[in-house]
Amino acid sequence: NFTEAPKALVMDVTRRDACLAPVDALVAVLPRLEIDAARAERLRLGQRVPLEVATGDIEECRAYEAGGAFLGLVRVAAGVAHPVRLVQVR
Repeated sequence: NFTEAPKALVMDVTRRDACLAPVDALVAVLPRLEIDAARAERLRLGQRVPLEVATGDIEECRAYEAGGAFLGLVRVAAGVAHPVRLVQVR
């Protein structure tokens, strides 16, 4: 019946948020890369960043700022992280 509101619209915010998966859920199978705040800011600006850890070449990986904030997907080649698809999480 189209006259009834969908259940998601009548849920309170807490219940609705509990039904949502984390933003990085679909890429959890990719390797995880943590970077410091300065490099994270450069990635957010679309810049490539050199890495201090020996990573080799990784096709794609999940990038996180130290402390756990998900940044998005990066491609690592020759010790440099290249932004592929970044997200803004509030």
